Amino acid sequence: MRELTPALAFSGEAMQIAAALLATWAMARIEGRRFGAYGFRGERFFPLFVRGLAIGFGALSLLIVFLDATGVWHYDGVHMRGWAAWQYGLIWAAVFVMVGVAEEMTMRGYLLATLTRGMGIWPAAILLSLLFGALHLNNAGEDPFGIVEVVCASLMLSYVIWRTGSLAMAFGVHAAWDWAQSFLYGTADSGLHTRGFLLSSHSSGSAWLSGGPAGPEGSILAIPVTALVVIAVHFTAGARRPYPG
Repeated sequence: MRELTPALAFSGEAMQIAAALLATWAMARIEGRRFGAYGFRGERFFPLFVRGLAIGFGALSLLIVFLDATGVWHYDGVHMRGWAAWQYGLIWAAVFVMVGVAEEMTMRGYLLATLTRGMGIWPAAILLSLLFGALHLNNAGEDPFGIVEVVCASLMLSYVIWRTGSLAMAFGVHAAWDWAQSFLYGTADSGLHTRGFLLSSHSSGSAWLSGGPAGPEGSILAIPVTALVVIAVHFTAGARRPYPG
């Protein structure tokens, strides 16, 4: 299984963020709109981001509880201790924040805002979610159930952005989900393993239930967890803000 290193992930995400920022800025200038209209409103941005971190971490942990209860996820012990664990934990936290920012800006920033103006939020969200799933087809270890969950997760994140009028909470949900899955619980994430993780674990049984090589998010149990995130956001996001801004 392919191993993802911090250096490789950092360089790739940094380039994607830079490209997305430049493209969004250029299109905002061309269209005569504010940069913030594409999900970057300043008000409540940090509180929404922090709330997203809590929701994403809680959702992935709940999924692990479900997998453990059904007997398909197995805890093998602590893989890393001491300073190395803290170091990798912080490094991967920074990297996965970049992953969340890069992927949300690219797939659900300018594109979602612009398509929503033209066709409405849900046709736009479905179109971009199918594209997001297709982009994951090249990930080593990804399987059909994993792709279905990627599409569902994309729809969920689109709802988060529409509900809050901002990319902030989506950044947090995405980052914390990936960090918990890859570093904390030591599982695959869309078929990829990270170099340096805290807990060792393995899965067993049918891939449709355990997630198989795709990781927990490839499990059918990830779909109800994704639905619970939508419910949590609905009741914790506060007053709905207009989207696009």
